[in-house]
Amino acid sequence: MKATMHHFLKYNHLIVLSFFLASFRLAMAQSAINNPVKLVLVAETQTIRSGEAATLGCILIDKDNKRITSPRNLAVAMTAKSPAGRLSQTNFVIKAGESSVEATMLLRDLGATEISAKCGGLLSRGTFVMVKADGLVDSWSSHISTNAMRRVEVAAPAMRLSRTALSSHLPPANFIITPRPASPVTSSVKPLGLILKTRTEQHLADGADAVSIMVFLDENTDVAPADITIELFNRSGTLTPKPLVIRKGLSGVEAQLTSDRVGDVVVEYRKSMPHAILQGPTSITNRFGPPITTLHVRPDYASISLLGKCNLFVECLDKNQKQIATDVDRQVTLSLDSGSGIIASNVVVIPTGRAQAQTSFSPTRLGTTRIHASTLDLFESTVDLRVTLPILLLALSLLGGFVGGGISAFSEKPKTKSALRRAGIGVITGFILYWACIFLNSYIKMPAEVALNPFSGFALSTVGGFAGTKIFSMVLKHL
Repeated sequence: MKATMHHFLKYNHLIVLSFFLASFRLAMAQSAINNPVKLVLVAETQTIRSGEAATLGCILIDKDNKRITSPRNLAVAMTAKSPAGRLSQTNFVIKAGESSVEATMLLRDLGATEISAKCGGLLSRGTFVMVKADGLVDSWSSHISTNAMRRVEVAAPAMRLSRTALSSHLPPANFIITPRPASPVTSSVKPLGLILKTRTEQHLADGADAVSIMVFLDENTDVAPADITIELFNRSGTLTPKPLVIRKGLSGVEAQLTSDRVGDVVVEYRKSMPHAILQGPTSITNRFGPPITTLHVRPDYASISLLGKCNLFVECLDKNQKQIATDVDRQVTLSLDSGSGIIASNVVVIPTGRAQAQTSFSPTRLGTTRIHASTLDLFESTVDLRVTLPILLLALSLLGGFVGGGISAFSEKPKTKSALRRAGIGVITGFILYWACIFLNSYIKMPAEVALNPFSGFALSTVGGFAGTKIFSMVLKHL
């Protein structure tokens, strides 16, 4: 009884240990697939004076709209485009282990300046900063914790970031006034001017990826003399808040537009109270595409033999790791980070309306091979493939050659003096024939899956062993 109980406890511990090991591996696999998805710019203040430096936070966001640390150093190019079309750029690096970086850009041209940040493999989410002449300028900002945010330039003021579009993963924005030295402002009877701005990049139709729609007072008006209520209209999607209100003493307001359907969403300006003149187009169109957040590459087997071949699949996945069809042809580049082998096609295309494409891989060296996949606007994907020695096939090939050589030795007339020697020759010629059947398709028309069958390995090597040295001349003709 004690012995039985001892064995039960022993195996029970093994079962529990196996369960925890499996859970650990699963958790590691799931965490490995959680990479940055978006690169979001957040302005310390949406309104500055001409000649001041705009301070911006560059934040990495994952598929769940939460901050995420960078798995490696990421090179970022931040570009500012003024209303006059003048471009300025600054480059920096988000280091491995960081989730954000603070950068500054000097802005001089008056008007709404569009600022974007690009990093290969990430969706770009930019912002606008209104540049005004000297005068009272509000601090359209909120106080958000910037722990672990590294400064790129020390000349900028302390960072206090905001953006309502980040409210799903950061505290909500507060629109406050920060008093600044200003020149006297003269009164004017001219009607107020409004500017409607939004970024044009495609957003994800997941109901969470928010388009930032900003309404500014034009560059000639510092701050609102009273609350200004703005009415916007959208036939689809969700726009919040409604109506928009530029509070007294501020110079702008921001709304968020989300959608869970693929397609264009048009937002129209209807009116404002008190009356203001809208400068530029009265409507803006925002494109929402399939909520693809992850590029995934996988082989159809976790390990293959050195003589084998496997299929490689590249897939578009959503945040729940489900396949989702792309709305444009998506080109994926495949390469090897380590190991050795041949990828049948280094560039594959996932066609419109499909979620995956495939190619094949043939190893040329034992060990672990790391396969790398990359495409525009999605973080790179890698997978490790273990390449093993085909011990069973080699053993059957050698055995078949030995048997074939032995049969030949006893069936030849006159009989060979040394049957063992003839069987040894059969081992070599049997393997040569088997190799030719696998790698020289012009020699014997045999599908790879047939040639790599263990029975085929034995049978073909037996034939090669029986044929003997004649195999060499036959194979040489096809090299």
